[in-house]
Amino acid sequence: MRRIEMMSRFSGILAVAALVAAMASTASASELCAGVTNVTMVGAGGCTVAGDPGVVFSNFVVTVVGASSATIGISAASFADDQIDLQFQIALGTETIPDTADIVLSYTVTGGIDGVDDAFQASPLGPGGSVAISEVACGVAFTSACPEGNFLSGYAGTSTGQLVSDSASFTQGVVSPVYINKDIAISDAAMSEFTNSQSIAPAGVPETATFSMLGAGLLGLGLLKRRARR
Repeated sequence: MRRIEMMSRFSGILAVAALVAAMASTASASELCAGVTNVTMVGAGGCTVAGDPGVVFSNFVVTVVGASSATIGISAASFADDQIDLQFQIALGTETIPDTADIVLSYTVTGGIDGVDDAFQASPLGPGGSVAISEVACGVAFTSACPEGNFLSGYAGTSTGQLVSDSASFTQGVVSPVYINKDIAISDAAMSEFTNSQSIAPAGVPETATFSMLGAGLLGLGLLKRRARR
């Protein structure tokens, strides 16, 4: 009986160790976002911001109309006051119409956020020159429009030289994952960078996967303890 009890305890220790290892490997699979020169080259594990509570940015996609190419990098990333800031840089290829292009940036945020905002400023190159940015945050992956019932937030702003800042909180509270789609329309203007921010709950909210692993580990320990009593 004592041998069975010792084996059960040992099995429980192994279960906890496996759980911790799985959670650690999930966290370490990501690279740092700051310094990424091309977001589409971010690995499968996504990227994180130093000091943040576990929010991961992944699945970056960049498309462009009106230019031969568009490369978006992340020049800086920071976490402070329950907000994660990503400063994006844009490099356009040859434009069909000089200083005019439409860029779409999309990416996924996991780990739990409860709102988004952005800040940008255009440098008009002629009368009426502007940069217009619209953003949609959705609870499911989407292409042209966020499906009804999954819309989290959205806003649009236009800069003709002034600094523009928009923000929106999710009425649903903390959500994970969040799918973000950002449309950047440049018309007779220049803009080399913009900032996107993601707000989080003060205490941070673990990912659904983390809850699942923790629950599975606790369930396993409970079953082992029950077998030992028999």
